[in-house]
Amino acid sequence: MYVAGSTNDGIISKACYWKNGTRTDLPSASYAVAFAIVVAGNDIYVAGAYVSGSATKACYWKNGTKTDLHPSGALSSDAGAIAVAGSDVYVAVNYKVEDSDDDNEDKWKACYWKNGTKTDITVEGKAQANDITVAGSDVYVTGCYFNSGPKACYWKNSTKTDLGSSSDFAEAYAIAVVDPEVYTAGRYIGDGDESGACYWKGTTKTDLSDAESIALGIAVVGDDVYTAGFTFTGNFSDYSTKACYWKNSVKKDLL
Repeated sequence: MYVAGSTNDGIISKACYWKNGTRTDLPSASYAVAFAIVVAGNDIYVAGAYVSGSATKACYWKNGTKTDLHPSGALSSDAGAIAVAGSDVYVAVNYKVEDSDDDNEDKWKACYWKNGTKTDITVEGKAQANDITVAGSDVYVTGCYFNSGPKACYWKNSTKTDLGSSSDFAEAYAIAVVDPEVYTAGRYIGDGDESGACYWKGTTKTDLSDAESIALGIAVVGDDVYTAGFTFTGNFSDYSTKACYWKNSVKKDLL
C-alpha cells in the first residue's frame, strides 16, 4: 500500500510517502507537501508542491527526482493529482495569477501537464482542477469553475461538461472512466450552504447522504460504484468528521 502525505520535523513540513508503513522522504530544500501518488511498474510518482522564496510551486517526484511544474508568471501553484499512462505523465495543476480586470485581485486557473507541456483548461473567471485520469488517448480532468458560486464539471481534452444546471452549486473532486461512461464524485451545496455527498454518472447525479457529507474518491468495479468520503457534524469552527464509503449509495462508516 502506498500513501502520499507530509511529515513535520518541528521546523518545516516535508513531503513523503509510505509504502506498507515505511516512510520515504522526498527531497526538497524547503517546506513541501505531497497530495497524490501513483505507482507504475517499478516507478513511484508523487504530485505536490514546495516553497521557493515567497512562492509555492507545483511539482512531481519520480522515484525521488523532482520535476517543476510551476507556470511562468504564476504567483503560486500546486499539483493535486497525477496519472501515468505508458511512458506519459499527466499532472493536474492549479495556479494563481493576477487579475487586473477585477480590482487587482488574484484568481486561480486550472491546467494539466503532459510530460512537461502545459495545457490550460479555459473558462472565464476562476477554475480548479481536482483530479485527472487518462482513457486511451483522452485526458479527463474534473473540478469546478466559479460563476456566482462553484459549478462542478469535468473536461475531456479541455472541452467542459457541466454537472448540473446553471443554478446548481456543486464541486467535483474525483473522476473515473469506464468507457464510455464518466463517473465523478463530489458534493452539492444547498440553499442553506449544506453539503451533500454525491456522484454523477455522465451528468446524472446520485445523492449519497442526507447528512452533511463530501465524496472525495470514486471507483467502479463491474456494476458497482464505490465512493469514499466523510460525513461531518457541527460548524466550521467546531465540527467532527467520520470517514466512510458508499457502495451503490449504501454507506459504511470506517470509524
